[in-house]
Amino acid sequence: MSTTSKRMATKGLLLVAGLSAVTACAAVDGSEPETKSVSSAYNANPVATAGTSLAANHQHSFGASCALWDTGRSRDLVLTAFGYKGTAPTYLNTYDLFDPGTSTWGAGGTVQDAGPTNTATAAAYVSAVNDPTAVSSGHLTTCVFAGGFDGTNVLSQVWKATVANGVVTWTKLTSMNVARARFGLSWGGSTTKKLIAVGGGFGTTRTNTIETFNLATPGTWTTETPTLDQAVHSFGFQKISDTKFVTAGGNGATNNPSAHINAIKVNANGGVDSVGDIKNGVNTVIDARKDNIVPTGKTGLSGTDPVEIMVAMGQDSTPNLVTSTRRVVIAWNSGTTAPSHVSNAAGSNPSNNVAFPTIVDGSSASSNPGYMVVSGINAASPQLSVNTIQKWNTSSAGGSWGTATTFAAQNRTGTNAVYVTSIDKTFAAGGTDRYPASASSTDYLNMDEIQ
Repeated sequence: MSTTSKRMATKGLLLVAGLSAVTACAAVDGSEPETKSVSSAYNANPVATAGTSLAANHQHSFGASCALWDTGRSRDLVLTAFGYKGTAPTYLNTYDLFDPGTSTWGAGGTVQDAGPTNTATAAAYVSAVNDPTAVSSGHLTTCVFAGGFDGTNVLSQVWKATVANGVVTWTKLTSMNVARARFGLSWGGSTTKKLIAVGGGFGTTRTNTIETFNLATPGTWTTETPTLDQAVHSFGFQKISDTKFVTAGGNGATNNPSAHINAIKVNANGGVDSVGDIKNGVNTVIDARKDNIVPTGKTGLSGTDPVEIMVAMGQDSTPNLVTSTRRVVIAWNSGTTAPSHVSNAAGSNPSNNVAFPTIVDGSSASSNPGYMVVSGINAASPQLSVNTIQKWNTSSAGGSWGTATTFAAQNRTGTNAVYVTSIDKTFAAGGTDRYPASASSTDYLNMDEIQ
């Protein structure tokens, strides 16, 4: 598969190896590139390599990352922004730029517009997503960062980033109508693509609202009439197709883990038609959990109906890690009829259950597609980070877990990771060894490669 024919996917994680290819990339600082061998297909089982260290003041725990095409130098770079550092912690409005072709960090800076008349509020728990309509040579050129928590307040800020010749340009966009952190952010609509922001909050602040935004004709955010069945944050969130999205679990009312699944149906123009609270009679479909993940099964990747999802991991209110895994089948129905529950059954369990994992979406890969589950926390007190990497492979019916591996270095959670499709690698930067931050916390500075 050529590097120009492949497109980047990012959601907030994944992996590679196989047939070897050779690509050349210029360094962020403009020097001649190092020629690096990269793989052209995912491995079913991940392998991690410790990489180049960040600057000490830019750890970015619980920040966000995007892969962006440098339109001036014609290569993919990794942008990491926001997050926190240290034991207090200190919240960040900084960014850093990494060149996978040379394993070097370029000059970072502060998230602010060209004036600079606006500077971003320092925050962690920000959501980020590439703009699928902004494409150059088959590569994605724009990333949107939204929401976050600044240590006191949940935020509604929205920023857009592009990069040319190693220089990041930031543009402040219209703020969301509702402040959100730990929320679902993606794109919906097959004809008109719009940003969609779902749920979110922090601590005891939470919302059940959904709003959309047309980046092509920037105006205001539209609050959609359908809502989630409960206000919730820290839930599993999955895009099935341009018109289908799923939430599962989360931190619900009175800080309790949720057992709800919401299936969201979006129309061709990017508006929300309906939301179905999926129930199995009077019983909920899944065990209550928060800080969990929702990888899709093979049937969901093509957007066919019905769709099977796999709900895994997370923690209960004790907190203990939830060990049950459920395969849930959803009928999306026609028109504005809300999606509904078809069936559910026990799924295969991962070798390591965690909470607060970082997920990278590699479901579009031509070989060994799936989702990388990077690190997370255990259920000890204090809750310590783990260094496991697991992959949910979706190439076979129903999906399967690959063999888990570990990072070469420190345990961490809150790692910022992104899959770069053009070179079939996931890059994971930063993180901290415990959650929440305490006087004993240690930050991790490396950018590691996962293949």
